[in-house]
Amino acid sequence: MAAAVSVATATLAILLLLAPFYVAAEVDTSAGDALISAITNHCCLKKFYYALQISRVESRLRDSVNQGPITVFAPTDDSFMKLDPELWRCATTGQGPLDVLSQIMLYHFVTSGNFTAAEVATKTQLTSASGMPIDVKDVNGNVVLEGYAAITGPDALTSPNATVHLIGELLVPETIVSTIQNVCRPGPASASLPSPGL
Repeated sequence: MAAAVSVATATLAILLLLAPFYVAAEVDTSAGDALISAITNHCCLKKFYYALQISRVESRLRDSVNQGPITVFAPTDDSFMKLDPELWRCATTGQGPLDVLSQIMLYHFVTSGNFTAAEVATKTQLTSASGMPIDVKDVNGNVVLEGYAAITGPDALTSPNATVHLIGELLVPETIVSTIQNVCRPGPASASLPSPGL
């Protein structure tokens, strides 16, 4: 009887020692952390990371990578420099609604697969994390999103769960262009709308 108790006690002790490892495996966040770290440390994605942070989409992106394969289309810092400063200020401060910037950032990744640039080129449409479709075209050998945002840095960052492609323009869903106009550029109806890239 004493031997049976000591075996049971030893088994319980081993299970208790191993328990943290089983828990860690269930909530492994290394894939998401690695992707965010790679974006943070990339020379040309500082403004993209900043936009992910202030829009609160960073955690959504991290969780998506932990849950399965994703593809990210990351506008470079130069892309953000093309924006009208007033519009950027409106979108990133208390002037504009946070959900507008969140929708813009969610429009930059898809959760339906981890696609290389060559694989993206075979698509005609992808569905973004915001639920909005992204049109894809091959224009003279260049992959172009929504008719204006070319992939300028294909397969720039890769991991088992994610691929990040650099793009030369900020993607903006057409459905929120009028909202941006009303919030950030109130004026007469004849006032010109921002371009698709703001």
